[in-house]
Amino acid sequence: MRYYRNAKIEEWVGAVLADQVANAQGLAAEMDANGNQVLINRSLDEARKWAKTRTVGGQRSGLVASG
Repeated sequence: MRYYRNAKIEEWVGAVLADQVANAQGLAAEMDANGNQVLINRSLDEARKWAKTRTVGGQRSGLVASG
């Protein structure tokens, strides 16, 4: 789940979309050390299921995608 206005997550997404592998890996390791796990999945159905099982109360969930 991605929290609104999380600069590190946004920076990581930008690095992934720009194909900056080393930068994305470094950011992911930094976020993981702070308790923010980053996952990539190629199955849209599995990603939807994963997000749906982790919503709390009335929170909404969504996906970031790139083609």
